[in-house]
Amino acid sequence: FIGYVSPPLHDYFRADEENRDMDILVHTRKQNTYCLERLVPSLRSLKNRRLHIIDEWINQKDFAALLARTKVFLYCTAPHKAGWRRKLPGEGFGLPALEALASGCTVASNLLGGVTDFLTPGENCVKIESESLEDDVRRIENALRTFSPNKGAAEKIREEYSADKIGGQWKKILKMI
Repeated sequence: FIGYVSPPLHDYFRADEENRDMDILVHTRKQNTYCLERLVPSLRSLKNRRLHIIDEWINQKDFAALLARTKVFLYCTAPHKAGWRRKLPGEGFGLPALEALASGCTVASNLLGGVTDFLTPGENCVKIESESLEDDVRRIENALRTFSPNKGAAEKIREEYSADKIGGQWKKILKMI
């Protein structure tokens, strides 16, 4: 029997903050080479844009506080190993991107791995790494220009990935075993 249940979202992740003082947040831990070596330097050169980079481990509560201040969360997942022989195209589930959505952020992502379960270009994310660096920067700039925290979508995500809902999914799976 194979079953998958996503992790629940913590209550720290909320879309309550209207005035966001950080334009772009990047957590370097699981970003790919393109993001770190090409996209982030280009975003740093933008005038009047506040880019915040996390380059160390951060606890969930502090991460949630940063997301609450952020407009666009950059999530370009890197390929990773799944066992000793397989290499998957992207990060497994993509919990940081889900946490960003629950916080009302727009996510800029290459849409690899599990994030395709909850990211939809044009609705809650900007697809990047599709054509050129200039196009990616332009898409992110447009997302910043038109940003408004999507509280309704954030609430829907928090409800769908709540501890109660995830616990119910686990109970169903365990009964089937």
